[in-house]
Amino acid sequence: MDYFNITSKLLQYSYIINHLNNSPRYSNLSRPVEPHVYYHKSVLFWLSIVLSGNFFGILANSVIAVTTLTYKPIRTCSSSSLIAHCAILDIIRSTFAYPGASLLGYLTPFYGFPVGGCRYFGGMISLINYTTNWAYCCLAGHRLCATILPHHYRFLIRTRSLISINLLPWIISIILLALPFFEAGSMVKFVLTAPWSSCQVGPLDAAAAMAILGLGTYFPCALCVGCYVTILIQAKMTALRCHSIGIAVNLINTDNISSSPQPIHQRRYEMCRMLFGSSLWTLASTLFLPAALSWFPDPFFADNYPAQIFMRLPQYLASAFNPVVFLLVSNNYRAGVKIVVARCCRLSNTMAPMENIRLRRYSVRTDNRITHRPQIVH
Repeated sequence: MDYFNITSKLLQYSYIINHLNNSPRYSNLSRPVEPHVYYHKSVLFWLSIVLSGNFFGILANSVIAVTTLTYKPIRTCSSSSLIAHCAILDIIRSTFAYPGASLLGYLTPFYGFPVGGCRYFGGMISLINYTTNWAYCCLAGHRLCATILPHHYRFLIRTRSLISINLLPWIISIILLALPFFEAGSMVKFVLTAPWSSCQVGPLDAAAAMAILGLGTYFPCALCVGCYVTILIQAKMTALRCHSIGIAVNLINTDNISSSPQPIHQRRYEMCRMLFGSSLWTLASTLFLPAALSWFPDPFFADNYPAQIFMRLPQYLASAFNPVVFLLVSNNYRAGVKIVVARCCRLSNTMAPMENIRLRRYSVRTDNRITHRPQIVH
């Protein structure tokens, strides 16, 4: 098996783009394509899945953000502000980016799309996606510094440092997208691609476009996974070392076992496992589409529009399933979410009687006005 060809297909879409663009059905997506009943029902079903999944993502990420900022065992974590920033970006992505891209994929083949709109529409979606990817990458780097540079880590938990780390993903994304947005030198720009009906940085066979796509999507996701693998290995070695120290202390004095720092390392290990699972899911959902394009033959996608868009389903649901990973892995987040949901339920239960009291007071005042209205003598 030629692994070099597989790797090149994962990073370059031109081998299938050219075939699909020469297809009569996708020769010009700026004009409406004749709707097909079967395609319309399939795409409508896909759209309902994407919209409902992202609606769940908005609610779930909102709960995760509130839990991160209010629940004390998580709020006291040095990276809590970075985690909350990532959750807020997932809310934005579930609100605008993925629903907007799915609506574009649903409407374009049947009703057309102005080609000039890709510059603004694609720029907004790419800015949100690239910023989210780099925010998770900065979070991974922050956790890595806490592991390998513990003596210098105090400089990274200051307020100015945390604000700068949260601003860094936005700066990187703006720099990456400045060239295609302003179409400097006509090297790269946002184009409406035939497969998937999406506004991408193109032309897709250009080296500059592939570099922007790689730096904005694949590189930060892969860097996240690499950082968390290093952290998990280091945390596992520390846990084993602490366990051996605890056994040695137990042989000398059993009262000193409670002074072992093992619970702190266990909490860090749990946090790293949670973020590692989230980064793995993000990387898998991002690479699902290019991997499918590498293994399936070109004619499979040429005249099968539902197959093209269903291949993007994991990517469009990436932000919606990040809270699920948090809850499955972290005990602190499960406990914190229960407290936040219970507070919301109590708040709604207390607001309902107050509203009833206001309504009763208003009705009593209204009745008094009617009862004590002065009589008019004729």
